[in-house]
Amino acid sequence: MLARDLPVTALRDSRLFSGVLALESAGYFHGMNMYGVTPVVLMTDGVKAKLLTSYVKYVPHTSAIKDDIVQVSGRLYVTTPERTICDLVIVDGNDEFIYQSLESYLAKFGTAETLLRYADKYGCREEMSYRLATLSDNMR
Repeated sequence: MLARDLPVTALRDSRLFSGVLALESAGYFHGMNMYGVTPVVLMTDGVKAKLLTSYVKYVPHTSAIKDDIVQVSGRLYVTTPERTICDLVIVDGNDEFIYQSLESYLAKFGTAETLLRYADKYGCREEMSYRLATLSDNMR
């Protein structure tokens, strides 16, 4: 196991943490980006953002947190690949993570049309369309 795998791997086996792995942390969990992120981001309902340890940061989330998540273990969940990319686009995440995640998603998980349906659901279709078009232009 690589050192960069430690935070997410430790969370998988821990009953001490509850929440939803999100954003870059979820992208890494799904293998959509190659960089482990510290601190690991966990979304929670109604909890103010706080750094729990040097490896885990809780962040509040205002949308329906229970939509498009899957259980990892115990009280630990992760956003689906589609929700992960939408969340990254919504918070205007790091471009490198977004484009790397989009490219990986399209190769491993689904289609641009699927992502656009999720983008409609989460209110980020315009930005998602732009990102997909930019990725397409760069791949030519």
